[in-house]
Amino acid sequence: MAEKKGSILTGSRKIKALKSKYLLFIVSIIGIIAAQVGIEYWFDQETGLSLLLSALAVLIIVLEFVFIFLPSLKRLSSVNRKLVRLRKNLEDSERQYRELVEGAADIIYELNSEGQFSYVNELMLKMSGYTREEILGRPYADLIHPEDREYAATFYRNKLKAGEETSYLEFRMVGKHGQTAWIGQNVRYFYEHSWVTHVRVVARDITEGRLAQLALKQLKEEAERTTIAKSQFLSMMSHEIRTPMNAIIGLTNLLSETNLTAEQQRHVQLLKFSGENLLTIINDILDFSKIEAQKIVLERIDFDLQELVSKTIEIQRQRAVEKGVALQYTIDSGIPNVLKGDPVRVIQIITNLVSNAIKFTQEGSVTVNLVQQSSEANSVKLQIDVCDAGIGIAADKLETIFESFSQAEEGTTRKYGGTGLGLAITKKLVGLMDGSIRVISIPGAGSTFTCVLMLERGETILNKPALTADLSELPSHSNVLLAEDNVINQLMVTSFLKKWNIRFAVVENGLEALNAIQEKKFTLVLMDLQMPEMSGYEVTEKIRALDDPYFKNIPIVALTASAMTDVRDEVLAAGMNDFLSKPFHPDDLKQILIRYPFSAP
Repeated sequence: MAEKKGSILTGSRKIKALKSKYLLFIVSIIGIIAAQVGIEYWFDQETGLSLLLSALAVLIIVLEFVFIFLPSLKRLSSVNRKLVRLRKNLEDSERQYRELVEGAADIIYELNSEGQFSYVNELMLKMSGYTREEILGRPYADLIHPEDREYAATFYRNKLKAGEETSYLEFRMVGKHGQTAWIGQNVRYFYEHSWVTHVRVVARDITEGRLAQLALKQLKEEAERTTIAKSQFLSMMSHEIRTPMNAIIGLTNLLSETNLTAEQQRHVQLLKFSGENLLTIINDILDFSKIEAQKIVLERIDFDLQELVSKTIEIQRQRAVEKGVALQYTIDSGIPNVLKGDPVRVIQIITNLVSNAIKFTQEGSVTVNLVQQSSEANSVKLQIDVCDAGIGIAADKLETIFESFSQAEEGTTRKYGGTGLGLAITKKLVGLMDGSIRVISIPGAGSTFTCVLMLERGETILNKPALTADLSELPSHSNVLLAEDNVINQLMVTSFLKKWNIRFAVVENGLEALNAIQEKKFTLVLMDLQMPEMSGYEVTEKIRALDDPYFKNIPIVALTASAMTDVRDEVLAAGMNDFLSKPFHPDDLKQILIRYPFSAP
């Protein structure tokens, strides 16, 4: 359109030029006539010379007509024809442009410098419900939803202040009859001397997409609330289930140390095995829930890989021996002795894979190989291969075994036990460590699970004397305060303390614990977290707030049936020294007693 306008302007200039030539032509004629009259007057009766000059004037006129006027007349005619064509083309272009704008699938409108509608297309009229007469001259702000009006005004005010030429904004538009629609509009500002002369807008109805987005957001928020509620429920159930489990396993441990017949001892071992198996299932469910709720935070501490693997294998060896399965492992000598990462989760991954391999192997062997796949200055790519001679996995089940509550075959759970969560948890933990896991298997010939973990190189760990279960190192005056409201748990802990000749006192609620500690005769406090009158957290905070150095330094160890990860952080934040999760093995309690020797005043 701009090119055509330029052509019209050029034609106008040509017409002006032609007019100038015609004026010059007329002036020439007048000059010639005037010259002739003057000459006739000057020579008066000299007719011959007068005729000669007249003829010369006529000749000049003819030559001007032929060489100036006639070509100019032709050019004028050509320019007029071009001007007519350009005008027609312009009218056609304007008609096409108007038809395009009016029939566009987008909302198109213009605003003047006062923010009033100066043009709207048909779709805008349809969306707003106004007639053209009603909307032209109406302030643009009248069509913005009242709740979005201030936001939109601030947005555009900032854009104009910054001198920007384009912008995009989404808001709700309100029509004549109160109908509301979400629109997303692209705006272009036209400036003249830093002043906006008009605004051109192309907008689109985005109501459907926006409503879908809001629905998705609501679903996400609801899912997050559901996950939190599930996590809280599992935390509560964990405490409620683990508390009696603590008593069952603890009393089983006490019973196994008494004089029993061979048959009774076998029954006790079966009872202990069943209890520990149930506890494993509970822990699997809790771990999976914590991973789903994104509540697992990986530690970054130095650990000795050789020691970690050897202890993990030894724990699994007894089970392998009972099944007649050989369990062996190798560690590549090139792997650094000290790595940095989360040793608890590394143990969990290896334990899950080895336990799984032993479970599905009836005869033969299970082999664990650790090799260094690659290494850099500060990192190591550790590969863990767990090979078994078990039942194997069908090719079409190789991917599904990593899904939650999934087993390769329907009868697997009934025959071999388990929840189907072990491999799902392992895969998620590996993912948290930026690693990968895959499996190769032949039905009837065994499986090989290959896990790759990304770990950092650690620093040298000083050789520390290993803690033993020898309680002879404890001061003879050791005196333990047990704050526990559950009678069975009291019986279990005090039975061990009696057997080890450790003095103790028992209180059943938080207030009694706070009063008892002020006697300053105890060397260690075993503090349950959930008690009547006052929680273990509150009691600890009040003890630490007392002035005497005794209250600042006495070791306080939390006893809880909760298995949630954030409990450890809360325990330490409250001023406790350590954390002992119920149910615990007798050796765990021994280690606590040895780790925190303390002398009462």
